[in-house]
Amino acid sequence: MLHIFLISSALFVFIIYKKTRGELVNSFVMLFFVSFVFYNGWAITDEKVTAYYVSAYLIFLCVFVLSFIFFYKIFYKVGRSSNLYFNDLVENKLKKKILVSILLIYFSVSLFPLIYPDFKVLNLLSPPEIDLREHFSKRSDVINGGVLISIVSFINILIFPLFLICLQRYYKKISIIVFLLMVIFYIEFVATGYKSRGQLLATLFPVLFLYWHENPSKRLYIVILSALAAPFVFILFAFYTDYRLGGGLSLSDYSLLESISYIFESETSFVLNAGLPLIESGKHVDLAMYFKWIVTLPIPKFIIGSISGARLNSEISEIVLGVNEGGIGYYIVLPGLVAESVYVYGSYFFWLHAISIGAVIAFMARVFFNNRKIILLSGYVAFVSLYNFNRAGMAAFLPIAINGFIVIYIIYFLYRFGVLKVENRT
Repeated sequence: MLHIFLISSALFVFIIYKKTRGELVNSFVMLFFVSFVFYNGWAITDEKVTAYYVSAYLIFLCVFVLSFIFFYKIFYKVGRSSNLYFNDLVENKLKKKILVSILLIYFSVSLFPLIYPDFKVLNLLSPPEIDLREHFSKRSDVINGGVLISIVSFINILIFPLFLICLQRYYKKISIIVFLLMVIFYIEFVATGYKSRGQLLATLFPVLFLYWHENPSKRLYIVILSALAAPFVFILFAFYTDYRLGGGLSLSDYSLLESISYIFESETSFVLNAGLPLIESGKHVDLAMYFKWIVTLPIPKFIIGSISGARLNSEISEIVLGVNEGGIGYYIVLPGLVAESVYVYGSYFFWLHAISIGAVIAFMARVFFNNRKIILLSGYVAFVSLYNFNRAGMAAFLPIAINGFIVIYIIYFLYRFGVLKVENRT
């Protein structure tokens, strides 16, 4: 099956590359596609994979590419107008006082969990021990922390895109941007007692994305430094995977080859360990609740309460593990987008999921990857798309794609309906 994987991947990479224009959008689409075939397609090279999954993967791939190409054309005017609006927003609306105000508000909101409901400011000097089991056991306390916590969290999510835009606009040195982002990362770690590998990557990847596109002459150095840093990163991630579960090993116990094999196997085994068992279970989501969850996503949950459709990954984990949420041995499993599509739409209509995903990615490509003044935000959008979406599916990505960027959509419509005026079209 390796030849099918390689040929299909190369063919569709070529097709998508020919249909997109622009360095930023090409980077985004290629990164998303490579991530998709890595997390969902590599499994077809394994002899344990079923013939149904191979056919479903190839059909899904074809429909996704066709959907992306179609909707990429449909959203052309949206992309052109959003580019115009971003230019005006950054150049004319975000004056220095507003920039500083947004940065200060975001830092203040980020510090709030250190004060309420428990006073944890002193923990900044003495950070907590990392324990994933303890973190998840207390997660319900955080989720049910009251209306005030929910409101502050909503404000944090709301202004985060503007925070990234202001950060790129206000600070010209990459080192300062990295420092401020890592300060936020550390504050959140102290507040919650845990940060994942993905959250660390989500903090650093946008900076790398920005530096890569702003410094084309230095790309060779970036590649060389990345290659030199890669062995340490693999070892560190392998160590952290065990350490967060209470393992007592040290970094010296991990060799490079073992770490690479460990990380690669863990990142490519989602389909085999969770996707295939999910498909074979024959169970499906409650479609009515699933669409209700999607429709109500923009409404803050401290107003309407939680919607069960948001439990998509929890339901899948219960099916695959045979353990109810909160039970002994329960954890979140990730089946991949193809298996998720079968769970949502069934064995015959799973391709509908590919249409919707193609539309979402095309929309993101048009809106967020046409303007160099928001590359830091573009890098964040790229990362959550290629990492969160391809690993954890709709339940992980849609809340970010809708709620996480709702302030951008609001600004777009304010321009669209003339509430905000474009001051300079040059």
